[in-house]
Amino acid sequence: MFITFMVALLTCCTGRDEGQVTGSDQAKQAVFEQLDLEIDSRHGFHVSPLLRLGADLDGFGKAGDPVWEVRRTDVHNGMAIDGLFWVNGANGRVRRLHPISVESHDR
Repeated sequence: MFITFMVALLTCCTGRDEGQVTGSDQAKQAVFEQLDLEIDSRHGFHVSPLLRLGADLDGFGKAGDPVWEVRRTDVHNGMAIDGLFWVNGANGRVRRLHPISVESHDR
């Protein structure tokens, strides 16, 4: 169901977009700063290529905005994904997709 939601919401883009967040390192930095996440030896962060937002999302962005997907993995648990975030390349806003709440997010 979640994958269906993401496929419906996003379409892949092929060109390079100019925006506030123009690289994978900037996307990771936006997640660290806006969500107050710490870097430690247990977690790795991986960034996917730019996607395009398929629909307007209040407080995040509008259809067509470039979006970076940042995944936080637990390297001691078989690289399981324990955090998933979108970073809007046009405005720098971050949206937490998993876990939904900070309370369920171990640091």
